[in-house]
Amino acid sequence: IFAGVHLLVEAHNTVCQFIRLSPDEEGTVTDIGWRTTRIQTPNNATIIVPNKTITNGTLLNYDLPVLRVGTGIPILIGHGANIALVERICIEAAKAHPEVLPDAEPLLVADPGMTATHLQFRLVFQVEKQLGSGLIRSAILKTILQRFNEEQIPFPEIPGRR
Repeated sequence: IFAGVHLLVEAHNTVCQFIRLSPDEEGTVTDIGWRTTRIQTPNNATIIVPNKTITNGTLLNYDLPVLRVGTGIPILIGHGANIALVERICIEAAKAHPEVLPDAEPLLVADPGMTATHLQFRLVFQVEKQLGSGLIRSAILKTILQRFNEEQIPFPEIPGRR
């Protein structure tokens, strides 16, 4: 009961906010009661969590301080790839998606950069909210892969495979 009172008074997570308790426990808060909090997952299931679990654990609230979030897509290419062309393709794909926020320029950053088998970057951009960002990343990645195939951008080679 004290945990429920604490949650209601502190208001760190309120109804309609998207939170994550663990990789398997995330979704939109639908109700905060005296003893439990209900969370609707992206798969439309409901998680009922004891409030003491929330107050005693780590909670990631994607909606605080603002709804918008940064997200990214790992981009792996072969050593022989034209990096300038890869960057242009990735940035254009992100900018072309209607749900990527236009006031924050998408970036292609080395993450971690050069490895023994490939070059690895991360395309980073901002979207309005965490919920639904997976669909946005997926659509952008499909566009990138199509353009990589058209431009014959080499993908990493797997050692021992031909």
